[in-house]
Amino acid sequence: MSCYVHEDHALNTSDHLPITLVFKSRYTRNKVLNHNVRYNWNKSDPALYRQNLRSLLSHIEGYTINSKSDLDQYIIDIHLAINKAVQVSIPQCRFKAHVRPFWDDELKDFHKEQISLRHVWIGNGKPRDNNHESYSDYKTAKRRFARMFEDKQQTFYQKEYEKVENDINMDIKTLWKRVRPKRQPTSGTAITVDGITYKSQDELCEMWRRHYQALLNEQASESARYDSNHADILCKQLSDIKQLSNSSDDPTNTLLEPFSINEIANTCKGLPNNKAPGYDQISYECVKYGGYKLYEHLTDLYNNII
Repeated sequence: MSCYVHEDHALNTSDHLPITLVFKSRYTRNKVLNHNVRYNWNKSDPALYRQNLRSLLSHIEGYTINSKSDLDQYIIDIHLAINKAVQVSIPQCRFKAHVRPFWDDELKDFHKEQISLRHVWIGNGKPRDNNHESYSDYKTAKRRFARMFEDKQQTFYQKEYEKVENDINMDIKTLWKRVRPKRQPTSGTAITVDGITYKSQDELCEMWRRHYQALLNEQASESARYDSNHADILCKQLSDIKQLSNSSDDPTNTLLEPFSINEIANTCKGLPNNKAPGYDQISYECVKYGGYKLYEHLTDLYNNII
């Protein structure tokens, strides 16, 4: 891990200098994953995904786990099966690369020209000879569009940066000079408890300290807010846990009951949709619509972990 303290600049709105922390860790990158692909579950057939996933998971039936490496391999196999089932079953979202804030009619015309000439080039058999007219025209239009795209992109973001910098300078140098004289004086935070008003920070801290100390030590005879029934339930549960722990030579395993497939299934079916996946690219829908076969493997996996 390393730390860098940068010099101050106009884009810094914090009270301290910019700080960069760099964490270096070792990890194995899964080359099978494509992090630029999004899947459209709204237009998918969960039954088809379930069928393909069941077929892929059938190849890892009867998995024997005797070590941590076996457990890691089991996780990888489930992971790859889910991703492969998604790839062959779920349609991809169309990536709209042309949706840019700097896109205008001029850039649109250049793009149409490039697409039109590309179709002509494909119709001629995709020749690679620079002397061929369709290939030369397509490459020229492509370079022209790329230059125009880059120019408009840089111009747009340069204007945005200048706008942000001007706004920040306005906030730092001028805004508070204009705002402070017009602000109404405030009396600060004050809390009244039992007819006593607490204003200063020390008084407020002391008031809250006494309040929470009283809540901790309250008994049924001292306050009507004390829930004796709830306290009895907690005491009984705590007593049962202590008794169960003392009755076993290995208390760490006594309290961990194996997961049932119904628990796993109910949890998976209750997962929300349309949430961003993590680095493994497994979204909630991949698990939610995985079906009974996936729930069996997950149950086996979790029970082997504990």
